This record gives sequence, C-alpha cells and structure tokens, in this order.
Amino acid sequence: MNKLLRLVTFIVAISFSLNAFAVLNNMLVSGELRTRAYYQENVADLNDAVDDDFGRIEQRVRLGHDAELTDGVHVVITGEATGLWGSQDSGVSSGSTEGTGDLPEGYVDFQDIRTSDWSARIGRQHLNLGRGFLISDNEKEISYDALLITGEFPTWTINLVAAKLAESQILKGIRSRSLVPDADWNLYIADVQWRDENIMPLGLGAYVIYAEDDTDLGREPLVLGARADYTGEIWAAWGEVAYETGDVGSQELDAIAVDVGASVSLAVNWSPKLKVGYTYASGDGDPASGDYESFEPLGQYRYYGHSLSPRMSNIHIFNASASIQPHELWNVAVDYYHYIQDEKVAGIVGNPLLTDPGIMKPTTGLDDSIGDEVDVSVTYEYTDDVKAQILLAYFMPGDAYGTEDDDALEIRGEILVSF
Repeated sequence: MNKLLRLVTFIVAISFSLNAFAVLNNMLVSGELRTRAYYQENVADLNDAVDDDFGRIEQRVRLGHDAELTDGVHVVITGEATGLWGSQDSGVSSGSTEGTGDLPEGYVDFQDIRTSDWSARIGRQHLNLGRGFLISDNEKEISYDALLITGEFPTWTINLVAAKLAESQILKGIRSRSLVPDADWNLYIADVQWRDENIMPLGLGAYVIYAEDDTDLGREPLVLGARADYTGEIWAAWGEVAYETGDVGSQELDAIAVDVGASVSLAVNWSPKLKVGYTYASGDGDPASGDYESFEPLGQYRYYGHSLSPRMSNIHIFNASASIQPHELWNVAVDYYHYIQDEKVAGIVGNPLLTDPGIMKPTTGLDDSIGDEVDVSVTYEYTDDVKAQILLAYFMPGDAYGTEDDDALEIRGEILVSF
C-alpha cells in the first residue's frame, strides 16, 4: 500500500510540474523578523541546588516571495535564518540550532485546475488539520515535503495529502532530543470538512491518517478522527476525538485522544473572554499486555502551558483562561493548567518537537500528579505590523516528579515585525 501511494504521488507531482511554465504576472515579497528573549529557572531538572538557570536571545528572519504566474499558478519560496545572539556556530549539532539557514517553504500552487473546483500544492509547506490538534502550522515551525490536493465546494472541502516530515525542521530548540525517541513520519491524509454559514456557524469534519515512521521504531499508526466547532457572536465551542490503531513494533496500537472546550466573549468594557478546555491522550500502564496504548501525537505543535510544554501522550490537561483588552492596543491573558498522568509511568512529559521543549526531568512512575502551571501574557500591538509580548510561565511540579522538587519559571519577551 505504501509503495502504491508513493507511486501515485510521484506521477501526480510530475504531471503538474510539467505544466508549471508560465509568464510572471505579479510578485509579492513578504517578510518577518521575530526576536525572542528567554530566561528560565529549573526547567531542566526542577532543582534549585543545581545551577541550570540560563537566558538566551533567539532571532528568526524570514523572507518570502510569492510569484503569480498565468493560469492560476503561484510559486512560493520562503527562506529562513535562525540563530542565537552572540553565537559563532553556523552549523547544527546534537539537536541544537545556534545559527542556521533553511527553506521552510518552497512550493508550486495550482489553483482551480482547468477551471475546476480542485487545486494542488506541491513542495515544502506547512500543514494544518482542523484546529491543529494533531497536525499544526502554529508558529510556522514544522515543514513537510508534500503533495496537497484540495477540492473546494459550496459547503464541502476535501483535502488529500501525501507528506514527509522535513528532517531539517524536526527541532528548532537548543536542547538535545536524545532523551526522547525520534520520529521521521510519512503521512497520508484524507480530510473532509462541512460548513454552511447560511444555516448556522457550525463546522463538522472527519479524517483518516496513515503514518509511517522511517526510523527503526516500527511505528505505523492509523488514525481515525472526527471534529466539530461552533463559533457564534458570544459563544464558541469545539470538540475533537482521534482513535489510533495499527502497529508499534510487535505490539498492536490502541490509543485515543480528545480535545474539547468552550469560550464566551462578553460585549462590555475591556472585552473580557473566558475559556475552559480539557485535553486527554491515553497512556500505557502495562507494556507487557501486548497492546500499545500510549497515544502518538504525530505533528503536535500547540503549547498547553509554556513552561511544562507537555507532549500529547499519557496525560489529562484541564485548562481555564481569561483575557481582557484594557485598551484597543493591549491584551492581557491568564491561563491555568492542571496536569495528571493517565497512567503512572516513568517518562519525560515535555515535548522535544516544540521550539521550547519544556520540562525534561522524567517522572518517577510512583504518582500521577504532574503539577500545575499559571501563564500570564501581556501583548501590545504597536502597529498593524509590529507586536510585542511578554510571557511569564510558572510551573509547580506534583508528586509525579518526587516530593522535593522546586518550581520552574520561564519568562519570554518577543518582538514580531512583519510586512
């Protein structure tokens, strides 16, 4: 099945590429400069006695070109340079990126092929599925070499994807990922969405994902998922469930993940917004049973607390948040998270796929209480193109890490300029 899918993908890609020659009609140049300053305490080991506090300043520069050709053909190329202030290293080693260049985007977009409702995008690109629960383009950090075919109809959207995770995009952080198994996913996705705003602000979706890990871990999840979302003037709600079957080595995969929540926005002074959410991903408490029940999070790139930064596996996450706008240019938000292990097992909770991979100290397996976190952010929109933010994330470990662990703190300041 895998060889057949690759052959079909290759033939389709070549057939489109042969027709990609056209006259340049228009060229759009865009860019982004993101500077982030970090200060962290006890994130590495939750221990005040060890001097692991550190600060750094990261910078990401992106320059993109969108060339509009004839016959609805677009070529998009985005170059990127990332690095740490003051670094002399221009290479990548041990999972760190002190200074490097990359190509996060480089694709051809064929729109309304032969005046039909179908389009195709071929090349390196970001992918997003629904709200980004499993496959996310949040922060534009993860890229895929992919073929995306999309059908746009009055109330239906169909997406068909064959993609390979771009290996140079797997990790953007500065820590080693040696403590957590690597992944090199090939993804095959069929996603269907329905939405009709004339009836109600409701969206429904369903998807199938076949994932194949090219490493020697033998992981081949088959994911069946469904989602729904409602967005009214005051209330909003969402829900998604994903069931995984397939194989992990010699074991049969049997795992599930759920993401549900609701929010209310009040039309009063300071525009307060309240939100509650619950996220769950199953764990495996008995590896000898023959079934592998730990959920495989695939391309998860959403933060459920910036200090802990949990991986979407073996976890319950309870979230409550509130935000206000004291001025049209200012936004203040507070998020509270409570974390519990689904199964009491020893392991790392942080997610090495994220730019900031979170707590790397492993749990003991003797207790399921991971801990609590409070995140406070203040965002200032200087202009439409310039934004500044400061974020404070404070994590209080539970007994899953032991009985004498210290709190962890992360402070992050950011300036984002885009054009």
